[in-house]
Amino acid sequence: MLKDVLIICCDCGKNFTFGVGEQAFFASKELVNEPKRCPYCRIVTRAKRRGGEVDKLTEISCSLCGEMTMVPFSPTGFKPLFCINCLVSKGRGEDHD
Repeated sequence: MLKDVLIICCDCGKNFTFGVGEQAFFASKELVNEPKRCPYCRIVTRAKRRGGEVDKLTEISCSLCGEMTMVPFSPTGFKPLFCINCLVSKGRGEDHD
């Protein structure tokens, strides 16, 4: 049975939770290693790798749970935005309270 795991980010040194939903997502993609970076640092690293501008990261509130997260673009306000846990839950068709 999966349970939340507390991890220290290798880039910023902050603690972050590798949640059950995200663990299930990793397993569905056959990823066996836990993430080394927090969600924010993962977004920054991904944006840099793709040649994006890191200063264009925008903090948003998840449309389902209200958790704060970052996106590598400026939202237009026309579509709902989700944190990784809610996005994974929606992909599996789970109800979210």
